[in-house]
Order: sequence, then C-alpha cells, then structure tokens
Amino acid sequence: MNRVRTLKITLIGIMCALTVVVTWLIPIPMPDTNGYVNFGDAVIFTSAVLLGGVPGMIVGGLGSMLADVLGGYAHWALFTFLIKGLEGLFCGLIYRSLSKLSNKFSLLISMLAAGVWMVVAYYFAGAMMYGWAGSFASVPGNLIQAGVSVAVAYALTLILTKIKALSGILDKLK
Repeated sequence: MNRVRTLKITLIGIMCALTVVVTWLIPIPMPDTNGYVNFGDAVIFTSAVLLGGVPGMIVGGLGSMLADVLGGYAHWALFTFLIKGLEGLFCGLIYRSLSKLSNKFSLLISMLAAGVWMVVAYYFAGAMMYGWAGSFASVPGNLIQAGVSVAVAYALTLILTKIKALSGILDKLK
C-alpha cells in the first residue's frame, strides 16, 4: 500500500512539473488580459482521467499556478490555482461518473466539460481584473487552448491506456 501511495505522489509531482514545462513551451500572449494561451490543459486532462479527480486538481492547481508565478504572471496565480484546480477535479469526476459508458465518449465529454469550465471561469476572472470587454477578448484564445488541449489529451490518453505495462500500474492507482 505504501508503494502505491508513493507512486501516486511521484506521478502527481511529475505531472505538475510537466504542466509547468508544457505551459511554457508555447505561450501565446493575450495583451488585453495580460494572460497567455498555452497547452498545459492537455496534461491536466490526462492526469485527471488517468489518476483521478483529486490528483487532477492538484496537477491543475499547483502546476498551472507555478507556471504563472515562474513565468511572470503572478497576478493570475490565485485565479489559475482555483480555475485549473477545479478543471482537473471536474474532468476526473465527470470521467469517473461516465465510466460505465463508452470509454471514448466519457473521455471526450469529461475533457470538453472541463475545457468549457476553464473558458467561462477565465472570462469572469478577466472581467474582475480588466473589465468585461478586455475579458471578452480572451475568449477566442481560451477556446483554442481548450480545443487543442482536448484533442491532444484525448489522443494521448487513448495511447497511454493501450500500453500494457502502464495500464497495469494505472489500475493499481485507482
């Protein structure tokens, strides 16, 4: 039991670090909101589906917040911690609740729902910081970020679950 717990904590840490790296890999600045488009959500979605809602929440909240702080966007850190943390939690919980249905369907719906949450939540967060007009300008970028991240995470998750050695480990973690 301790080995499983240690493995899960290790994987969560690795996925947090990977979220930071992927977020920094291709940051596309959004001048109206002082934010940026990134693809860290793909790691959050993948983590939430493979490891569960709470690990997805930790990966989303901590990994994305660290990326903001380290990348010079500390003014977004609290919003990011809450929004991305809940994004990971929602994705994992929705996936789990739909798991009796088709795996591909439950993957897609959970990731899309979490992506919609992210877009809407950042719209309201941006409105608090920059007003409604400035926040509205970030919606297209956030939609692109969510859409590309869903596509990447969907494909990545399907590939990772086909790897027999990895699927055995993931089964022990759930």
